[in-house]
Amino acid sequence: MQCASKLVLKLKVDDPLDAFAVHGEGVERVVHLELQHQLPEYSYNGLGSHGFVYPGDKPDLLGVQVAAIAIILAWVGGTSTILFASLRLLGVLRVPADIEEAGMD
Repeated sequence: MQCASKLVLKLKVDDPLDAFAVHGEGVERVVHLELQHQLPEYSYNGLGSHGFVYPGDKPDLLGVQVAAIAIILAWVGGTSTILFASLRLLGVLRVPADIEEAGMD
């Protein structure tokens, strides 16, 4: 998580909660799970799939993990777009300029 946090700071991205670092590391760990998955008998999917690093007849977890990440990103992106577009159309997404200048806290 340290690397992602430092990257966000270097790119000067406004992320006070470090949300990118937390979620970006989560995506990275999902991919590493596939790469380090050892033996088919430890497979949680019951199909005997495992990662590319270890020998076996079904090294297909990378595709499953990448597809899961894509589905999650599509769902979150789609629902967030609907939510924020609706708020923008209703005019409640931002505070008025005078209140923003004065400060919200």
